[in-house]
Amino acid sequence: MIKVQAEMPEGIKQVIKNMPHNIVNSLNSLAIKGFDVIKTNTPRDTGKLLRSEQFQPAFIGNLCATIKTTLEEGKAYARYVELGTRPHWPPRAPIQRWVERKFHLSGTEAKSIAFLVSRKIARKGTEGRFFFKKGEEYIEKNMPKELEDLGVRVSNDWEAKR
Repeated sequence: MIKVQAEMPEGIKQVIKNMPHNIVNSLNSLAIKGFDVIKTNTPRDTGKLLRSEQFQPAFIGNLCATIKTTLEEGKAYARYVELGTRPHWPPRAPIQRWVERKFHLSGTEAKSIAFLVSRKIARKGTEGRFFFKKGEEYIEKNMPKELEDLGVRVSNDWEAKR
């Protein structure tokens, strides 16, 4: 019996060793860009909703990273802003405070406008803003390109180390 033993070149070993790290970096880069899309599309009034979002890469083993958001304050509110609501009478005080901030009104004038806004919500609900969905769509759209770029980088490393 003839036994053949081949030794893998050190450079190739290094390319293989770095692959999980390169994959995680590519996915993290894409996740961060997706989160930037979410932040850009998050409605701003008081800024409370935007400040409540935190980015954390979530690893599955060592190979995958995803967007993970924590909505500590106003958790339910974020869902309503994202998806919209069915018709309902909203609480009066928050609508009036919004009218005061948005239109720089006070007193009877603010109450009147707040009533009209509330009546519209009672009749039609609110439209979703879909800021999370836009981030997900960005990631889905750009994932093939990111993986293609990763393949090119790994291939170039492979060729350089041969």
